[in-house]
Amino acid sequence: MTTRIAAVREHLDRGRLESQFFELLDIYSPPYAEGPLIERLSADLTARGLTFERQQVGSSPRRQNLVLRAGPEPLALLWLGHLDTVELWHEGGHRPRRDGDIVWGLGTADMKSGCAAAVEAFTALVASGVPLRQGLAVGLVVGEEDAGDGALVLRERVSAPLTVIGEPTSLEPCVDHFSYLELLIEARGKRAHAALPEVGANAIHAMLEVVSAILEQRAGWPDADRTALSVRRISGGEPHFVIAEHCEAQIDVHLPPGASPDGVERAFSEAIERASRTHEGVALSLRRVFWAPGFAASTTPGATPTLPLEAAFRSVDRPWLPTAFRSHSDANLFHDRGTFTVVCGPGSLDVAHRRSEHVSLAEVHTAAELYAALFAEATA
Repeated sequence: MTTRIAAVREHLDRGRLESQFFELLDIYSPPYAEGPLIERLSADLTARGLTFERQQVGSSPRRQNLVLRAGPEPLALLWLGHLDTVELWHEGGHRPRRDGDIVWGLGTADMKSGCAAAVEAFTALVASGVPLRQGLAVGLVVGEEDAGDGALVLRERVSAPLTVIGEPTSLEPCVDHFSYLELLIEARGKRAHAALPEVGANAIHAMLEVVSAILEQRAGWPDADRTALSVRRISGGEPHFVIAEHCEAQIDVHLPPGASPDGVERAFSEAIERASRTHEGVALSLRRVFWAPGFAASTTPGATPTLPLEAAFRSVDRPWLPTAFRSHSDANLFHDRGTFTVVCGPGSLDVAHRRSEHVSLAEVHTAAELYAALFAEATA
């Protein structure tokens, strides 16, 4: 560990970090309702003596990104995290519960633990008084779990050659990133009395055939073992005693870095064409709702922007073993602008968006140490 890293880490305060973390968790902040959390965090940052920028997101004055800056321009590093969570879907409530080293609750892994760790690391950097020869920014954005509008606003105003995003990776450095494809299949049939199905055309029956065919054939897709397909929602019909005349299915596909969506869409189209022949009265259509291409930064020849992060890993005695982030995130938005983007944060993706979401406090402390070392190295 360099003396510079040691000087910054001396100013990390574990009690302050945990207090900040629990405060973030205690305020429910789904997309478009982040305002109370933004105001509470703004007050905390002011109390720490930190200056920050507010960035308006959308038309509501209560939806803002918060951006902390240190050092001169141009920036050498941008650390990015989102303050929103998915909407609460169960009766257990959103507030955190601690059991020894484990903290349970909505947003613990995805990703308020990363945000708290980064704020603590930034506070320690400023308090240490080490000279800052290069600049850095910590961006805390809204809306990642919906349209990514917070990151889009930040991207237009803040850029750096290295961007680190604190999504849950169990503190593994993810320099590759999966692609994300969202498709919508729509079926329009013919309404009729439920007792006379031969008079109508059942949109739900046609949809079930399409989706079943897709699920059966996906094993033969290229990279099938690394491709994740999820039928997120099937909706249609009505409570009345009739044949369903409308149905739609929303399907998510996560593809390995560099994979094209064309093969997947072609497979969907073929399943739709076959179903159309057996359900002649139903009009089936396919629409691409969203596409976010992934990237394989590990194959970039001569890529060196990760050196500060590699030094930070050494400082916390963790091996530098780059891997791939298997979900969607704001990373592709910044990678598209030419920054070297790495996803690395506390918590595990396999508990995110689940009732059992949790994180280890020890890992949150390690994340703060890692980020503190990263900030020290990037500004040297």
